[in-house]
Amino acid sequence: MVRADILHGTTPDSPLHPTKNTPHQPLAWYRVHKNEASKTNKVFCTTRGSSTDLGDESLRRLLVNSVYWGFGMDVSARADVQLVGDFQSSDYSFNGFRKGVKPDDLALPGLAR
Repeated sequence: MVRADILHGTTPDSPLHPTKNTPHQPLAWYRVHKNEASKTNKVFCTTRGSSTDLGDESLRRLLVNSVYWGFGMDVSARADVQLVGDFQSSDYSFNGFRKGVKPDDLALPGLAR
């Protein structure tokens, strides 16, 4: 389990929250669960993953490595987690989405569909 500090604000330089860090809150965790059919399932969960979070290379690496783990692949190699294309996250806000965006507007140049 990865634990994290809760800040008293929404910027990286915000001070720690005065009351919500005892105990530290989980940021990411995994479980291996046996279901009713006696099959084993691997489960990964995180409290991160907003569009602004994905700008962080460490989080992208955590997500990629968790997929490798889930599929039983070797996670020791450093996968390329660089952003592809022009990634522009949107901030948290009401009605902050871009209106009229179609899937083709988000297609990367040169990739076949």
